[in-house]
Amino acid sequence: MGFTNVWSISSHPDSVIQELAPRLTPALEADRTNPAARRRWQAWLCAVALHVH
Repeated sequence: MGFTNVWSISSHPDSVIQELAPRLTPALEADRTNPAARRRWQAWLCAVALHVH
């Protein structure tokens, strides 16, 4: 399972975030500690740095 990158700006009340947190936090943490996810994050950071400088 992976996460699809989608950017949007939206507003959610704190109650919605509190309701989603127990389900999303473990999934986000699992992806964050995955070596492949770390490589993707590093590649993204490098790509951003190239465009900023």
